[in-house]
Amino acid sequence: MQDARLTSSPLPLLLEGIRVCGLFEKTAGPVVVSRAPGRLDVMGGIADYSGSLVCEMPLSLATTAAGQERADGQFVCQSGRRGKSVRVGMKELAKADPKAAGASLKGDDHWAKYVAGCAWWLINHGKMHAKGDAVERAVKGATVFLESDLPLGGGVSSSAAIEVATMTALAAVWGFEVPGMTLAAACQVVENRVVGAPCGVMDQVTSCLGEEGALLKLLCQPGADGLPAQVQGVIKVPEGFGFVGVHSGVRHEVSGDPYTDTRVAAFMGQKILSVLETPDVTDGWLARVGPKRYCMELRQKLPVEITGQVFLDHYGSTNDTVTRVDARKVYRVRAATSHHVLESRRVRRFAALLEKADEGCRADCLDTRMRKAGRLMLASHWSYGLRAGMGHDGTDILVRVAMELGPGLGFYGAKITGGGCGGTVAMLIRQDDQVRERLHGLRERYTRETGRQTMLFDRSGPGAAKWGVVKMNQEDWA
Repeated sequence: MQDARLTSSPLPLLLEGIRVCGLFEKTAGPVVVSRAPGRLDVMGGIADYSGSLVCEMPLSLATTAAGQERADGQFVCQSGRRGKSVRVGMKELAKADPKAAGASLKGDDHWAKYVAGCAWWLINHGKMHAKGDAVERAVKGATVFLESDLPLGGGVSSSAAIEVATMTALAAVWGFEVPGMTLAAACQVVENRVVGAPCGVMDQVTSCLGEEGALLKLLCQPGADGLPAQVQGVIKVPEGFGFVGVHSGVRHEVSGDPYTDTRVAAFMGQKILSVLETPDVTDGWLARVGPKRYCMELRQKLPVEITGQVFLDHYGSTNDTVTRVDARKVYRVRAATSHHVLESRRVRRFAALLEKADEGCRADCLDTRMRKAGRLMLASHWSYGLRAGMGHDGTDILVRVAMELGPGLGFYGAKITGGGCGGTVAMLIRQDDQVRERLHGLRERYTRETGRQTMLFDRSGPGAAKWGVVKMNQEDWA
């Protein structure tokens, strides 16, 4: 009898792809299937790399990965969207440094870096999690086939979903037992080191450990175990309210200049404050700087702008391990630092409002708390554009139209999600039929004004760890 999990989207599409791609062998052992969702960044966004608390919701849309052992020493992967298989030798992956692991995957094959990078991490760094002959099995290779219903560049973390789904499937295929937070951290290493995108860790953790119907409350600072983030539980959304995402139709990137420049500027601010103040007022993280002291005393000590060369001459490098200061560029240090310090406070207040609202308060009290939470989302959106320098007219229009409707008509707050320019806007709305109709009208109005088509993300789903893996025998997929 087929596992019921295989009927959820996009699993039927994955099963059909397994049958027709011709990559899987009927005599090569079971095919392992995993599923990892995208996420809606409700609050926190790019502040994850400055050590902030973030609030993230796993989506029902996901990437699925099917994996099977090979015996020819080859790592073969194919995406149902791409329709072309890519091959990398396992011995080459075992010997490669992170950059070299994806060096041959260029142009149309660039997507395969996310997949091959997971094989590279397991064979080079997964030994402590290997059971039995897992390492020897990994050297012999594997086949991976991917399918997804997540939009690429939608700002809902399709890249993290690819990594988490692939890493989960490969670990099960070869016999590695990697705990959830360790697996998420490994996926971040893949994106930072192999792919070359300087993302934080919140996307991978949410895709792996998120819970359906709740916001993951994640502190993006190392815990006693040395892992890069700490799950502080989940926040149940108060009854009668919900979060939805509306994709602006504008492609969202975290590897371009605006994202990288803002990240570098924020780490510059952290380094300058750590040098100027003894003891170090940041304690290694901008999120640990007191907002009141920052606004009254510290902010004016930061340069409005500074060239990379002047910074390097005075302070040396930042403590960021995945970006480098460009001596030729001018960085907006004060604005970027302000966004991160104050965003951390906004997220803490936002989480507290939702947690207290879920404890059971009167309708008027609940409405007041949701209005305050919505205003924090709007402040985050404003800061992201003006201070972090990554706004976009498409997402600005979506936020403006939502707030013209306002709390009285069921729209409490809205903000751009994740990192990069464009992508998706997260909205806090009242859950009823009238608001749903207005949401449909909002999307139609946006399309009339911009010519861009939207996509709605309005359902949550389980993280990869909760979903688990399905091992299929030949009769399940042949």
